[in-house]
Amino acid sequence: MIATMEQNIINKNINDLPPNFLLTEQISVQQLIDLVIDSGSDHVGVKIKQELFERGKDNIKIRIEIKKLCKSSIQNIESILKELDNERNPAETVKQYKHRFLNALSILDRLQIEWQKHDLCFKH
Repeated sequence: MIATMEQNIINKNINDLPPNFLLTEQISVQQLIDLVIDSGSDHVGVKIKQELFERGKDNIKIRIEIKKLCKSSIQNIESILKELDNERNPAETVKQYKHRFLNALSILDRLQIEWQKHDLCFKH
């Protein structure tokens, strides 16, 4: 129940962001990952993915940090899903967490592919 309330608050905050939303270096990588996983808005999600890509593009330490944080978020969502499956929860709540889980996997995969493309361009 608490997780659902937190999700609703995050969704409301994301939806309240203006279309011209700008990211700054003051936003931590963890905050960016949480925002993009929870993002219900395409324009915000694209900007955040681009920001994560840019931060890790030429910095291996940041790449490793982003990958670790994404994997940690995936594991957290996965454990919540396991708990939700064992309890009697509304199907909508389970559906939201499954969407977040798949979104987190997609983000990690996409970032890794984009970084590989970037690296290959520099080698040729």
